[in-house]
Amino acid sequence: MPESLRDILADIRRKLKEGAYKNEEHVRLSLVARVLQALGWDIWNPAEVNAEFAATPAEDRTKVDIALFARDGYPAVLIEIKAVGKLEGNLDAIEMQVRDYNRDITAPFSVITDGQKWLFYYVKGEGTFHQKLFDRLDLTDSNYFITAGRLELYLSKGEIRNGNAEEEAKKKLNVTQKQEAMANAYSEAEAMAKREPFPSLADALVDVMKRKGFDITREEAIKYINTRTIEQSETQPTIPTEDKSTKGSKAPRKKQKKPKTISIGNDLQKEINSSKYILFVTAEWLISKGRLTTRDPILSINRWRNKLSYDINSFPETRKPYMRRLSNGIYIYHNTTVSLKVK
Repeated sequence: MPESLRDILADIRRKLKEGAYKNEEHVRLSLVARVLQALGWDIWNPAEVNAEFAATPAEDRTKVDIALFARDGYPAVLIEIKAVGKLEGNLDAIEMQVRDYNRDITAPFSVITDGQKWLFYYVKGEGTFHQKLFDRLDLTDSNYFITAGRLELYLSKGEIRNGNAEEEAKKKLNVTQKQEAMANAYSEAEAMAKREPFPSLADALVDVMKRKGFDITREEAIKYINTRTIEQSETQPTIPTEDKSTKGSKAPRKKQKKPKTISIGNDLQKEINSSKYILFVTAEWLISKGRLTTRDPILSINRWRNKLSYDINSFPETRKPYMRRLSNGIYIYHNTTVSLKVK
């Protein structure tokens, strides 16, 4: 009975952790070919899975490690394979190498892999070759369902033949390029939001993106700002406080509390480590739903026996402890009052 792709990925993950793949040929034969076979490719037929394919025979003797032919005579995918770990520090040069493979015959997809990491490029997309990267996978990730599903969508013979893989690649690339453009435009939008007529950060981001040639909706801008701000909050380091009562002595170490998960509405679940973060996430969720604006009344939140103390201001005179700018341009910070106010 043939192995399922998920079983194969589980076995490959074990072998990668054991260091079983010693060189590039191990990766090509024992890993990549095994995955391709599970994805419906006839690895024993050179007309379908062509090893050492000469992509530019009229110009040089360079050869692609594997070319996949979904139909006769025209490659659908070019795969460049390296030994495990050989992508680190070398990706720019490898991308140029694969870009050159596509000079004479442009396959819709190119893949760069060292067996563990898989990078997927939609070659027909706009921009430099690196900007055509639309997704990446790591086979050591434990969620085989997600990894297998994405491999099947992008690289299975059936999905490439029926055009689904190309349509998904176009959509993913469009989202990826928008995300990168928003990241590059974010600081300019922040500066714009601080100047008259003081637009919200979301409106400023929409305007900056439009000037850069990208049309995004206000909802897309808010979603990006929320994601970016929450990620920054999660990675912000906490400063431990000194316990003066135990100074000079070895106090017993407190057991670290596990993060708790909160649910807000029916569409958001987040792990939280502090009461301040609960309010921050809640405020951003309310903004995304249009339920927290500068016209809203007092909002207060209680957690257990402690009453949280926060203010929201549109234009604070000075930055205060724990102050953060929310996605709609107002500020949230911790202080000694007993409510969250909108002024």
